[in-house]
Amino acid sequence: MVRHEFSQGSIRIAFGLDHITGYFISVYDERLAINKAEGGDFDEIRKGISLSGDGAYLNAHTGPVGFGKQVTRGEEGMRLLRDLECEI
Repeated sequence: MVRHEFSQGSIRIAFGLDHITGYFISVYDERLAINKAEGGDFDEIRKGISLSGDGAYLNAHTGPVGFGKQVTRGEEGMRLLRDLECEI
């Protein structure tokens, strides 16, 4: 498995390549993660964005198994991810 992770402020991006998930990308915003100390109605909105409560608002993969939406390697976004992976 090859995984890269970048963070800037509250945003974290993880992407890479795995033999099961294929190419994958996840984008997280810590402000959208469920905060048990806060609680309240905003947690319902957070769950609507990320059922797991971890703040992920984009998950995609090309393999048969993975988090989020399965996409083809030919889709432009995943092709750009593959090219970025090759540069790192």
